[in-house]
Amino acid sequence: MLLTGIIVLLIAGGAWYFLRDTSISNTNSLTVNSTNAPANLNINVIPQSEEYIFIFGVDPLTGLSGTQATIQGSGFIDGLQVFFGENEASNVTVTDGKSLSVTIPEGEGTVNIKIINPDGRSGILYDGFVYNAGA
Repeated sequence: MLLTGIIVLLIAGGAWYFLRDTSISNTNSLTVNSTNAPANLNINVIPQSEEYIFIFGVDPLTGLSGTQATIQGSGFIDGLQVFFGENEASNVTVTDGKSLSVTIPEGEGTVNIKIINPDGRSGILYDGFVYNAGA
């Protein structure tokens, strides 16, 4: 039987939780799930993590494919992949462990943003981006 541990972290109106298969001792099975943090959240006061990926927000929150976006959070390392819904973003540049830039891929509607580090750790920002209708 697989057991899953759930831990919830509430900070300044945002909520982050992660699920971990407790039958596995490494962190590669770990996915951190986030909801949108408030726009005035100062990520510099939130402890940064090298073990987990947290996604605190994306700027802009809405837009079109081909637009440059900045994603803030923690645990970002070179070689990671970023997905808007099912589509992978291009031109991914990790600025530091808590900021990266991407070119938004094709898509529509409201989508989750998922980041996967090369070691398999991942984080999801639910309903993190809304594609604008039109060209």
